[in-house]
Amino acid sequence: MTAELRKTGISVVGDMPWGTHLCHFYETKQDLLDILIPYFTAGLEHNEFCMWVTCAPLSAEEARHALRQAVPGADRHLAAGDIEIIPHTQWYLKDGAFDPQRVMHGWLAKLTQALTRGYVGMRANGNEAWLEHKDWKDFAAYEHALNASIANHSMLGLCTYPLATSGAATILDVARTHEFAIAKRAGLWEVVETPALKQTKEAIRRLNEELEQRVTARTSQLATAHEALQREVAERQRTEAALRERERKYRSLFESSHDVIVLLDATGNILEINRRGEQVTGYAQSALLHMNVFQHLVPPEDHAIVQGMLRDVVQGQVREYEVRWRTQTGRMVHLAGASIPRFAASGEFLSTLCTLRDITERKRAEEQLHATSEQLRVLSARLRSAREEEAARIARALHDELGSALTSLKWDLEEIENTYAVAGTHGSLSALRAKIGTMTKQIDDTINTVRRIASELRPRILDDLGLAAAIEWQAQQFQARTGIICQVDALVENGDVSQEQATAIFRIFQEALTNILRHAQATRVNITIAEEEGAYVVEVRDNGRGITEEERTGSRSLGLLGMRERAQLIGGTIDLTGLPGKGTVLTVRMPLPSQAAACRAAHAAENEALFRSLSDAWEEEL
Repeated sequence: MTAELRKTGISVVGDMPWGTHLCHFYETKQDLLDILIPYFTAGLEHNEFCMWVTCAPLSAEEARHALRQAVPGADRHLAAGDIEIIPHTQWYLKDGAFDPQRVMHGWLAKLTQALTRGYVGMRANGNEAWLEHKDWKDFAAYEHALNASIANHSMLGLCTYPLATSGAATILDVARTHEFAIAKRAGLWEVVETPALKQTKEAIRRLNEELEQRVTARTSQLATAHEALQREVAERQRTEAALRERERKYRSLFESSHDVIVLLDATGNILEINRRGEQVTGYAQSALLHMNVFQHLVPPEDHAIVQGMLRDVVQGQVREYEVRWRTQTGRMVHLAGASIPRFAASGEFLSTLCTLRDITERKRAEEQLHATSEQLRVLSARLRSAREEEAARIARALHDELGSALTSLKWDLEEIENTYAVAGTHGSLSALRAKIGTMTKQIDDTINTVRRIASELRPRILDDLGLAAAIEWQAQQFQARTGIICQVDALVENGDVSQEQATAIFRIFQEALTNILRHAQATRVNITIAEEEGAYVVEVRDNGRGITEEERTGSRSLGLLGMRERAQLIGGTIDLTGLPGKGTVLTVRMPLPSQAAACRAAHAAENEALFRSLSDAWEEEL
């Protein structure tokens, strides 16, 4: 059995090894509690399963009550099954008779269950006050067998006997079957140990001392090994430094590299450079070895880049950067690469090792791509402008020419109807009148269709009343068509927005409403038109599902890309935010000239009157 010591919780006993079997004699109920409460408390604190078998004068319920009074969290331990408190009739006298084999097997079964549940061991107590003279012989044999059995398991056993009913012979028999006994004499607890227990405790003490000596010796060995390892590491570092120095002299890889490899001192002097440097710059390798990069290669505009790189590398940093070199013919080449420091074993800075790749062709391609992108952007702007102009022209033609023609046709038909109405009520005239009525209705529908198409191509209200009125009108049309409530708060009128800017903002607003209808699942849209910090701002806020980050930034969101492109062409910006279940907010911001603020105050009243008169005229026309 292991020599591990366990805290018994009994001060007069101290720590005991697993397998200890002890007993104590009590006179009163308080004597029982003075020993058993600290005994079981120590077991609960050290993850041991506890088994408490009670007998008069202490019932199982009284034991639970005493445990709750003395041990914090006792109810938690009881509920978790960390301790079982049962009367002796359920353990020793099950079925009314004492069966030593059943009880012995019961203790071992409880121990096995405890170890399976994760407890480190088990401690038990049984009050033997229930014993009668007829059971003593069998019980003494049981105690002797239990003493031998406990010695081989992670278990502590404490048997309690009433002193009043224990004669001298009983006390001697009990003492023989336990390793030591506890009894109170003159108000003090005393311990009577067996020679075997004393020998065991002495053996444990010797083992602990030997263990301490082994730990001390092992610690000394580890310290010696650590010192040897440090010496080995230092030696390896010196070997690696020498190897790096030899590798620096190994020129074949250095000379055959496709990248420019150059060694610079702290001031930019070239210490070494490979043949690729000769090919890139056009200078002979021997000439480059007498050059300073600041004086001969790097143009003044890039001096700060190289100076910053050298400063960082001298301090031990690794730098990545791009720089230009001037070739022998005066042409500029673009180089990109990295620089690392080289230090001597003593820590002294030696040089900067730079590896640079010629990216001139890539730069040229990037510049060409940028120029092409700008050309495409200009072309896109011109196409948009042409499309808007064409839409305006078509709208005017549809409204002014086709609309006028259809209106004239309607008037002619009405005149025909009136003429035939005077002629009489003949049946053919009635049929003709009905036909004319149908044609009149068709012409009305055609006129309305023409006006709707013209408005979709380019609303006249955008040219007649300006951006704010056009947004309000579009919101009303959207609400009537979809049933989604639209609230427009126009805190400013048109501001100092040009026709091109107004058209772009209006088209962005139309696209925003289209996206709300298709994707937002919204029931309400709030539109705010305001001026903030010298900018004309249109905010569209819905109460829908909220745009996701993937939708906001995805390359497949062509509608959003189109809106951003429109805003960028007129010098504006778009901000799009959303929260799941909270809706989406689209903000279009168009910077205004500084003089616009002064003009708005002077013309506010005039604009308001003009808006009312034009709005009335527009409603009459529609």
